[in-house]
Amino acid sequence: MADITISDALAELQRASDAAREAVGAHHRAVGTPVLEWSDEERAEGDRLQVVRKEAAAALQAAIEADGQEVGNSYDFRRALRKAAYGQDYAGQ
Repeated sequence: MADITISDALAELQRASDAAREAVGAHHRAVGTPVLEWSDEERAEGDRLQVVRKEAAAALQAAIEADGQEVGNSYDFRRALRKAAYGQDYAGQ
């Protein structure tokens, strides 16, 4: 395995991206009906959460690309990133 060092900033971006993704899922579960049946308010909140999720994912990906360690080490890098973000017991994250 390549020597991979994950910065605190990358770990924080990973956590933010995961939290944003989870917020979208939580909204869907809270509404509890198919998206096509959502009220205007529910749809607006879902859209807002999706924008936040996309921005968080894009920020994480841009930081990963700028870091440059993932090239040729994608699997190992992503594992190291998850460990840095969540500690040794990161299963299920």
